[in-house]
Order: sequence, then C-alpha cells, then structure tokens
Amino acid sequence: MSSSAHIYCLDANVLIQTWQKWPHLKFVPTIGILELGKQGRIFIAERVKNEIVVTDDKGKKKTTFQKWLKRSSIPVHKPTENVIKCWQNTIQANPFT
Repeated sequence: MSSSAHIYCLDANVLIQTWQKWPHLKFVPTIGILELGKQGRIFIAERVKNEIVVTDDKGKKKTTFQKWLKRSSIPVHKPTENVIKCWQNTIQANPFT
C-alpha cells in the first residue's frame, strides 16, 4: 500500500447500518468492509469495538453482529491525536443541537 493512501477510522454507526441493511453478510458492501480491513485501509477505535461487542450486565448472549465484529479482520487501534482532532473538528462543525 502506498504511503499516500488514506486510512479511515469507522464509527460504530457505519458498522451498525451495514449490518442492518445486509444482516446475512453475504452481500458486497459487508465483504468490501472486511476487505478494506484486511488491506489496512480502515480501522475502528478500541472504544467503538468495545461498545459493540461487550455483553450487557445481565449476561445476555452476544448477537450475531457482535460475534461477526469480534471475528472480523477490521483492525482495532487506539485513536491517534490526529484522529481525535478530526473527531473534534467534525463535532464542532456539526453540533448535536
């Protein structure tokens, strides 16, 4: 991969929306996400993965989506200062008011 290639940090919503639209994971959009993960072109923050894969305190079984994400090839990283700045800029430009 070229050093000039962009790497994207996915929010939980991207994964959730993909799952909701293609729950059987046999369709191209989901396979594309997995392939981008294998190529190192996308990643998710540790906090995002933990938010999705952790079972609740009542001990419910993990959903198929949680199991899929846990087994996926999407890299998980702690966000860098650059990623945090991008998040802050996005939130400031698009406040939730």
